[in-house]
Amino acid sequence: AHFLRRAVAFGAYVLEHIAQQPAYDVVHVRSIWSGFPLAQVKSEYGFKLLYEVNGLPSIEMKYHYPGLVGSQNNDDGDIVARPSLLDKLKEQEIATLHAADAIVTPSQVTAAYITSLRVAADKITVIPNGFDEEQFGKSDEWPSEREQSPMPVILYVGTLADWQGLDVLLHALALVAAERPCQLRIVGRGRKRQRKLLLKQAR
Repeated sequence: AHFLRRAVAFGAYVLEHIAQQPAYDVVHVRSIWSGFPLAQVKSEYGFKLLYEVNGLPSIEMKYHYPGLVGSQNNDDGDIVARPSLLDKLKEQEIATLHAADAIVTPSQVTAAYITSLRVAADKITVIPNGFDEEQFGKSDEWPSEREQSPMPVILYVGTLADWQGLDVLLHALALVAAERPCQLRIVGRGRKRQRKLLLKQAR
């Protein structure tokens, strides 16, 4: 509840700022907490709305705040939530996406999901997250694990969030390992609960 109060208060603050400042040409938002209120007044204030979509609360909140949305685990271990709050959030997301003049996202998967909501594909631009090649450069001082072991090594880099599908990856790895030896390396941050669940699934 505290999170929702803060989110709503932030939206109100943004609206107050817009009303008191000189007119903006473009407003860049990264969530519905400011995006949805601004979508309602963009015509009144005459600005273009740029919506950067890295994630959507209707999908992620049941994982981040299970108590807030009444989430619980079903018999299969999947997290499910009461529909009322998530349905309302999804309605606001769709309204904000349709009202936006342009949308950017780092993910082709997210872009495909957005277009599935009947949002015009021509206003969506995918800009992948950048990285510093120098940090991943080959060093002669590092021993090559491939030279030490001929088995394939699969690398996952990302969060340990439940929606990433790591349980599917582990299941697939078991099928591959039944045919030939292989290794999986997971690099990413996650909560203690997520790490424990992955270790349990890996066994």
